[in-house]
Amino acid sequence: MQTLFGSGVPPLRLDAEPGAAGDLSRFAGTYGWPDRRVEVRAKDASLLIKSNDGEDEALPLDERTFLVDSSDPDNPTVTFGAFDAARRPHVLYVMLWGLPRLDE
Repeated sequence: MQTLFGSGVPPLRLDAEPGAAGDLSRFAGTYGWPDRRVEVRAKDASLLIKSNDGEDEALPLDERTFLVDSSDPDNPTVTFGAFDAARRPHVLYVMLWGLPRLDE
């Protein structure tokens, strides 16, 4: 696009920001869909995200986005959304899929 149109997409900002997400325990829980289940556990400075695909460590980039694999051009991050009054997320976004929280 740069060559043809003089515009491009800026590179993703994938530098972990320790502490950017605040209390990580609020992200812990089970998220899923009938054919997929994801367990999220809080560690000191990261999240452990376990699914049928394996287990990944996720480092905070901001208050809702976590770096999973900076070398993956298609899915380097996961994002949480639909926060309640206690700032607990009720959706985990993996690629284009929004997985609702299954536990309360």
